[in-house]
Amino acid sequence: MNIIAQSCGVVLLLILIYFYCKNKRLKLYSENAFLKLLFVSLITLIMDISSIVAIVYADSLPAWVWQTVCKGYLISLIWTIYTANKYVCIDLYKVEKIYKRTVTVVRTLFLVGALVIVILPISYQHKERYQIYTEGASVLATYVLALLLVLAIVYQVYYYNTMLNRHRKHAITVWVCLWFVAAAIQFFNNQLLIVGFSIALANMIMYLVVENPEASIDKETGLFNQDGLRLYMKQMYERGISFAMVV
Repeated sequence: MNIIAQSCGVVLLLILIYFYCKNKRLKLYSENAFLKLLFVSLITLIMDISSIVAIVYADSLPAWVWQTVCKGYLISLIWTIYTANKYVCIDLYKVEKIYKRTVTVVRTLFLVGALVIVILPISYQHKERYQIYTEGASVLATYVLALLLVLAIVYQVYYYNTMLNRHRKHAITVWVCLWFVAAAIQFFNNQLLIVGFSIALANMIMYLVVENPEASIDKETGLFNQDGLRLYMKQMYERGISFAMVV
C-alpha cells in the first residue's frame, strides 16, 4: 500500500506533539490553537492511511463503508485548513467580536463544504500496488474548498500584514506555498499522495520558526524569560484581561 509518506508524516507529528506538550508553555491563545492544529493534522493523516486501506479491501467491504472512510478523509483535510485559519486569525484580530465573526464565516464555509463532500459521488482507482487514490466530484469539490480556505489565509495575512511580526508572516508564507505545491503535484499525479506529509512538514516549519516553547524559557533556570513575559503581557493587554505581576 502507498502509505510511506503518510506514515512518515504521522511519526513527525507525534514527535512534534510530544515535544510541544513536554515543554512548559505560557498557555497563550496561539499556543493552544497550534496544539489543536497538530492534533487535527494527525487525525487527517490517520484518515488518509485509513482511506487507502479501505480502497485496498473495497471489494470485500460494503460500498458505504469505504465511501464513508474516504469521504471522512476529505472532510478531515478541509478541517485541517479550517483549523489553520483559526490559528492565523488569533494573531490578526485582537478584538474578540471581529475574531468570532471571521471564524464564523470560515466555519460556515467548512460546514457547507463538508456537506457537499458527503452528498457528491466518489470513486477510486486501484490499478497497481502504488496507484491507489480516490476520484470523482467529491474529490474535485475538496480541491476547490481547500483552495478557497487557503486563499482566505493568504488574503488575511497580506491584507492585515501589519498585525503580524516578520517571522510569523514568513513562516505562514512558506507554510501556504508548501500546501499549494503539494496539492498541485497530487492533483496532476493522483498516485503521488503527498498532501498529508506536506501538512506535517508545514507544521514542523511553524514549530521551528514561531511556535517552539523553548524560545520563551531561560536555559539556566528553566523559568520563562523576558520574551515570554512580553508575549504574555501583550495578550493580556490586547484581550483586555486584568492581571497582576510581582517583581
